[in-house]
Amino acid sequence: MVYAMDTEVTCKIFSDERSRESDLVTNELKKLEKKLSRFVKKSEVCKINSNAGKKPVKVSRDTFELLAESKRYSELSGGLFDISIAPLMNLWDYKNSLSVPENDRIEKTVSLVNYMDLILNERKQTVMLRKPGQAIDLGAIGKGFAADRCTALLKNKGIDSAFISIGGSVSLIGRKPGGSLWSVGIRHPRKTGELIGVLQSESKHIVTSGDYERFFIDKNGRCWHHILNPKTGYPMNSGIASVTVVAHSAVQADALSTIIFLSGIGEVHRYIEQFADIQIIIIDEKSNIYITQGLKDFFSSVQNSEICIIGGRKDDEKN
Repeated sequence: MVYAMDTEVTCKIFSDERSRESDLVTNELKKLEKKLSRFVKKSEVCKINSNAGKKPVKVSRDTFELLAESKRYSELSGGLFDISIAPLMNLWDYKNSLSVPENDRIEKTVSLVNYMDLILNERKQTVMLRKPGQAIDLGAIGKGFAADRCTALLKNKGIDSAFISIGGSVSLIGRKPGGSLWSVGIRHPRKTGELIGVLQSESKHIVTSGDYERFFIDKNGRCWHHILNPKTGYPMNSGIASVTVVAHSAVQADALSTIIFLSGIGEVHRYIEQFADIQIIIIDEKSNIYITQGLKDFFSSVQNSEICIIGGRKDDEKN
């Protein structure tokens, strides 16, 4: 296990040269972190943030492509997914705070959050934020981008069986060496250290967004989680405790897990229809389980809880 992309990373690579290939994954993650992390002083994202409202910043193709993809998901979600949310994340300060920011400060900060103020110049490969004080945070999509890059790297080396976990987001290459499917535990959002279900899968990316990942409890005993509604500045109360998206693309799974959490279970059919190859597991605030049709034969509840099928197409898990 190593630490990269501001999180714990675990790799299980089945190869005669797995030590060298594990190093390739670690090096790739650290290289991307130096471009994409807003907490690395000389990163490209940090340079964009420090030059907000001042001037465009020339960036690498990796950074430009990820920012362009992020903007597309912002448009898709009507602004619920917004990587310019960094000022709000700073205000709430989940690592250190035990109190809710004052409402007037939240309202003032919300005015800085607007994905349409992210100006991308494809010809010059430059990026600029329109207003001073604006800032990018790629926490809702950056790990997915990194996972896609790492799995592609291993496949190019001929690896046909591997498991990569980046902060709990899982990427699978092929099946286990014996030919069986991988078993991926889905965390219970209300019982620390327990699973609510197990997913059998292969060659997919499995990403979860949940209200239990980062939070604080205020003096009145109320829990405030970290998935913020960029339009109100407050944690989203959508009735969902966690969303797991299973997809062929980790970027897609990463972004959509956040979008569906913010949108609520009533909007999930919209994304099932638009992305026919994804599958979804939703746990609501009462720990009820909802899955798409394609996972019916691959997901099981640990405690034999009732599972509700919410529709969608059954794709071939072997693809």
